[in-house]
Amino acid sequence: MSDLFLRNGEWIVDDNIDPAAVSLQLVDLTDGSWTLEDPSGFIDLVTGISIDANGLHTIPFNAITPGSNDYRNYNGANFTGPRWYRPLTISGVRVTSDDSIAIHTYVEHGTPALAFASNVTHGICLDPTSTVISSIEMIGGGYTRSGGTTPIYMVGNFAASNSVATSGDNKALCSHILYGREGHQGVTAIRNSDGRATATSRIIGQITTGIDLYEVVAIGTQLDGTTITGGADEKFYFKRRILILNP
Repeated sequence: MSDLFLRNGEWIVDDNIDPAAVSLQLVDLTDGSWTLEDPSGFIDLVTGISIDANGLHTIPFNAITPGSNDYRNYNGANFTGPRWYRPLTISGVRVTSDDSIAIHTYVEHGTPALAFASNVTHGICLDPTSTVISSIEMIGGGYTRSGGTTPIYMVGNFAASNSVATSGDNKALCSHILYGREGHQGVTAIRNSDGRATATSRIIGQITTGIDLYEVVAIGTQLDGTTITGGADEKFYFKRRILILNP
């Protein structure tokens, strides 16, 4: 049976897929395919988000105070921070929790004008509009940043039930496998500076059969109670590659 996949911007029918030939695709939150869900009103919609010629997003924030544990997008009960989502499709076919897929996320961060302690992630999830972390069930790659005037960045794999498992570089290619119905499996973060893989496994348990999957970009606070000053922003760049591994 032939497979349909994307190579250099064109869909190709082939019996022998070379994964290396499947190009990373730029994530562009301004291209009209994404829906913003922002229960707590983080995003400054008056200023609006933007993306430059290199694919670097600038996300402006409203003042958010006081802080809340629900703004953290991992290891808690609820998440009410912003997320952009769209149906996960490959060659026009809706991907569900019955499929086995491989996801590669390439991430870089920029330098915000005014930073706060954050987690910024790209990946897949079950329910992008939920405010309950165990229902969202997100896994992917991204970065975490400390607060202060000289923030420390760490990049790596992410799962909603764990923190970001990180390496010490400022960019990385993160790899993940979703085994159909058997749970999300975060595999490794490839460190850009030396090319070595770090062991950053992230696992979420079994998921319900036949659930439509979504691609998602989410921004949460790194710490409980983090506040956000008006005028703060986030700058990031994501590329992604998704392959179906069904027999």
